[in-house]
Amino acid sequence: MEVILTQSIQGVGKAGEAHKVADGYARNYLIPRRMAVAATKGNMRNLDKIRTEAEKREAEHRSAAEKVLAAIDGLRLLIPARVSPDGAKLYGAVTPQDIADVIKTESGQEVDKRGILTQAIKQIGTFPIPVRVYAGLSGNVTVVVYPEGQQPPAEVVVEATEAVQPEPVVEAAPVVVEEVVAEAEPVVAETDETAAE
Repeated sequence: MEVILTQSIQGVGKAGEAHKVADGYARNYLIPRRMAVAATKGNMRNLDKIRTEAEKREAEHRSAAEKVLAAIDGLRLLIPARVSPDGAKLYGAVTPQDIADVIKTESGQEVDKRGILTQAIKQIGTFPIPVRVYAGLSGNVTVVVYPEGQQPPAEVVVEATEAVQPEPVVEAAPVVVEEVVAEAEPVVAETDETAAE
């Protein structure tokens, strides 16, 4: 089925373009959600109008996303968490949804959890987390996970974990130690003749 996209869809096309898609995808997903309209003769005549409206909507969404990015970029988020008795591991994890909730509380801006580009954080520490707010627009927030009931750390120290890609470990060259062999006098074994003397 041929449709005209009313908004850009990743993997399909940009707003205002006509594309062929599967019939079920068009009827059950794109058209009910007003992401596309059927490419009828009347809609094809109005293609320029549909394209102009779609570009206007895209510009509004991008402008709103830029405001969100300006509000959250560089934000330092403090998240208390329950830890094991030795303090090494968390009970549970800090998920992207938890980070999105703290961003909303701290800045008043709503961010989709799918835009928070990290795995669940499972240990105490400070983590730089990239946040994508729109296609081509992303910034960073710093997430500080600290034990519940304690004061958050004052300094920001970046640590590598499984949530953030660690830097490759460079192995040092082995140290070669030269052995110093002292010259020793030859040892003469005692025989019956030497013992008799």
